[in-house]
Amino acid sequence: MLDHHADDEFPNMMEAAGYFKEGRKAYQAGRWDQAAKLFHEVLRLHPKDKLSRLYVDRCERLKADPPGDRWNGVWVMTDK
Repeated sequence: MLDHHADDEFPNMMEAAGYFKEGRKAYQAGRWDQAAKLFHEVLRLHPKDKLSRLYVDRCERLKADPPGDRWNGVWVMTDK
C-alpha cells in the first residue's frame, strides 16, 4: 500500500493508510470482523493492495478457527 504512488494514481492514500492502521489495531485485539471490514475499506480504495488482502484472509481463518487465549497478536506460520 505504501509503495511510491503519484497523487493521481492513488489520491486516497492517506485515507487508506488510516483504515489500514485501524485494521491492524482491531486485528491485534482479536476483533476479526471489525479488522476485516477495515481492510476491505483499504481494498475499496486500493484494490491491488496485497497486504490488506492477506489480512482479510487471516481474519477469515482466525474467525473460523479462533485461537482463544493463545492469541497474542502474532500470526504463526504453520506451512510454507
